[in-house]
Amino acid sequence: MKTERVKIWAVIEGPYDVNFLMSEDNYPFDIPEDCKYLVICKVEKKKKLIDKEFWFERKEDAYRFKSHVDSKMEATIIHAPSLEEPTDVECEDE
Repeated sequence: MKTERVKIWAVIEGPYDVNFLMSEDNYPFDIPEDCKYLVICKVEKKKKLIDKEFWFERKEDAYRFKSHVDSKMEATIIHAPSLEEPTDVECEDE
């Protein structure tokens, strides 16, 4: 599976439990199967910052990811198969 290098600058929302999202009538996106937690980050894509969703199956993974990104003064680099799919992310410090 091909991976993509993703530069994350900050966590801007979350982690959110999927039950909270389902209770929100205005949540417009599909929730990936087997995912229970959402973290929204500012990601650099083609020299622009955009908001991207990162889905996690386990609460501990979502909070560990948020903690790792929040602990850095600079951007965090991850290697992930797709930004929209749940995955075990591999972090690297720049």
